[in-house]
Amino acid sequence: RNIPTRLIEIKKYFEEYNAALTLRQKTLTPALLVSFIKNLLENKAKREELSMRVRQLITPQAAQNVARELMTLAHHKHESR
Repeated sequence: RNIPTRLIEIKKYFEEYNAALTLRQKTLTPALLVSFIKNLLENKAKREELSMRVRQLITPQAAQNVARELMTLAHHKHESR
């Protein structure tokens, strides 16, 4: 399976359950990113809600799975150079 496709599937999965916040790259500016992060840091209720939703979705070995996916992606990018 293509790694970028897999990452898109993971992103969509978390978005479907409102366990992720995303910004559209086409409209993203440095100021918008800073504002987005600042608002999230100032909104404890939103951070707690996201945390709760992620905990409901993850499996006990989730960290290892994510790390493995990232290492595979990094390896593929390194090979394509």
